[in-house]
Amino acid sequence: MANKTKAWYSRFIPMKGDDKKELGRKISFLVALLVLIGAIIVLAVFLKQERDDFNLNKEIESIYSSNAEKTSVTTTEATTPEPVDTPLTVLPQMEELIERNPDTVGWIKIDDTNINYVVVMNDDDAPGEYFYTDHDFDGNSSSRGTIFADFRTTFHTSTLGLEQSDNVVLYGHNQLDGSMFANLSRYRWDISNYKKNPIVHFNTNYEENDYIIIGYFVAYTKGDYGDDFDYHNYIDFDVPRYEDFIAKIEARNFIDVDIDTQFGDHFLTLSTCATGSDDGIRFVVVARQLRDGETVEDFSEAVANATYSSDPLFG
Repeated sequence: MANKTKAWYSRFIPMKGDDKKELGRKISFLVALLVLIGAIIVLAVFLKQERDDFNLNKEIESIYSSNAEKTSVTTTEATTPEPVDTPLTVLPQMEELIERNPDTVGWIKIDDTNINYVVVMNDDDAPGEYFYTDHDFDGNSSSRGTIFADFRTTFHTSTLGLEQSDNVVLYGHNQLDGSMFANLSRYRWDISNYKKNPIVHFNTNYEENDYIIIGYFVAYTKGDYGDDFDYHNYIDFDVPRYEDFIAKIEARNFIDVDIDTQFGDHFLTLSTCATGSDDGIRFVVVARQLRDGETVEDFSEAVANATYSSDPLFG
């Protein structure tokens, strides 16, 4: 029995008396085996994290949905990111999320897509250092991250109500499984998706609002194209800054659509990787908050931009 056992493992493990060829074969086998085991472990860890992320997002969505019909509560306690000056009504669907994570600032949803997520903001972020790009809602490490607002965004409350930045910039990964902001690319490749769903629902902790998409484009944040549209730095406007923002959207817009804008409007900008990799190319969707009395029926259908070409500004 001992000889048979020895004969079995001696075919794979270097043994005394092996010639150079046999020794090389066994070492190559062992290296390949270790690589395979390592790959299996990495895959198992990845799949577990993917499952955990999926389950967490479903849990958060369930909390949001189940609380949506509850009676709102007026509070003067500190939420996010500043203490209130005047009592404001926190949306009932946001209360439990704020309690669980005080970085909660809202919720984003686009009909007929996978985009239906809590939005957070970390005041301790700095340019190029974004906590929620690789952390989940509970603060755990996550490759999917969490949809988050630019740290310079204002969501203060005052005697005038909610004071919000002129342009709220939200970031999310372009996940290969279609989660996070991956479904934004549907607009880019098929204009019929815009015609069906031109509205972005974005709620803050205190208000429910709808935004009509006014355009989308590709932006090159680094590389050889030299694109000068640092859209993520357009947070608050004076008149020249607003006019520059709109002009640069129009110069790059993949669609022609009859939607007016004016100084004083509020905007929502959604940013994700255009190709699913961090290569400096971003796909960006910009929407304007609907004004009082406006509905989606007030806007004509969009058409593909006739000037779309191989010019870098148009992707």
